Amino acid sequence: MHEVSLVHEIMLIVMEVAEKEGLSRISKIKLLIGENMSVLPDALEFAFQYLKSGTLMEHAVLRWEICPGREFTISYIEGE
Repeated sequence: MHEVSLVHEIMLIVMEVAEKEGLSRISKIKLLIGENMSVLPDALEFAFQYLKSGTLMEHAVLRWEICPGREFTISYIEGE
């Protein structure tokens, strides 16, 4: 299940952005996922729910949009 490693990398990037922008809490993360990436949305959500505990993303929601191709990017981060 590569979704766990994907979520881990997403969280590292979000923490880096949060530190740079002075955010102490993340409330929403939106991803753009290519349909050819073989990512299972339910597995991605499960991994996020498990890994976010005790982090600044603890109360965040993870949303995604499926698009053509092999795209996998963070399109939006919301926090304060």
